[in-house]
Amino acid sequence: AQVKQAGKPNDLIDRLKSDPAFSRVDFKATLNPKNYIGRAPQQVDEFIKDIVAPIRRKYRRELGRRVELNV
Repeated sequence: AQVKQAGKPNDLIDRLKSDPAFSRVDFKATLNPKNYIGRAPQQVDEFIKDIVAPIRRKYRRELGRRVELNV
């Protein structure tokens, strides 16, 4: 309520860390975003290799070309 209603910073993690009920929780590991992204890094690499790179090769002569666009 303090965050939404009073615009205060979210201190939930600090409060949980100070709560004895959560003393065994490894917050650093639990809050590491890498634990929640799955295969996203590999999927991005595959997309660039399989989709983007061939398009860039096909249009390599056009890359870096100056274009004026009037709308």
